Amino acid sequence: MYEFAVLLLRFIFYSFCGYLIEEVYCSYLNKKLVNRGFFCGPIIPIYGFGAIAMVGVMKLFNSNIPLAIVMAILIPTVIEYFTSWALEVIFHNKWWDYSKEKFNLNGRICLKNSLFFAIGAILAYFIVDPFIDEKIRLMSPSTIGITTGIIYFIFLIDIIYSFYVAYNLRNEIIESEKLKSEKLMKIPGMVDVFMKNRIKGIKMVPRRILDAFPIINDSHSKYFQFLENYQDKLHTKKKKKK
Repeated sequence: MYEFAVLLLRFIFYSFCGYLIEEVYCSYLNKKLVNRGFFCGPIIPIYGFGAIAMVGVMKLFNSNIPLAIVMAILIPTVIEYFTSWALEVIFHNKWWDYSKEKFNLNGRICLKNSLFFAIGAILAYFIVDPFIDEKIRLMSPSTIGITTGIIYFIFLIDIIYSFYVAYNLRNEIIESEKLKSEKLMKIPGMVDVFMKNRIKGIKMVPRRILDAFPIINDSHSKYFQFLENYQDKLHTKKKKKK
């Protein structure tokens, strides 16, 4: 149980480091602060899974460093590809797209990122992991247990809320796709006929998630705005009736 708690803390640490890396990189590209990640908290679990897997593989193949590095490239690349595919299947939209990058595969992964993963694996294995492992083990078992429990309780709340937001975003995306194909929507007077029942089940998502994944907003921004404006219109009508 103690070793499992240590593993959980390492996972959270790497997930937090991944969030910081994405935050700095994306904020630099966008010239403004961008709260990256699927979750609301400062954590991107794909980095946690990737780092733990990469360090584990490098320990397993430490007698064959070239093979260890190859595996360190492949494992996080496969994780990223599968995550991209799963999010697209579940939520009906790509959450990131590397189509403009050289040597990409279906826009889900690219060679540049895979090489960064290899560099990250080497740093994690030789420098970061020994350091954090040493610091964690300086803590008493009870402190580790309490700390892990508090962190993962907060993380569980974040998971529930973030999936709730993502589910609502999925509904918005599906509705937006329908709007794109509704030619009758362009006819004056037909809007109310189509929208009154549809809009009732739509809960507009926080702007943060669209800022974090601009590809989603770019694909549907016109229709997201239409849904939001129409929802405001209905709320205004209800207030006037009261």
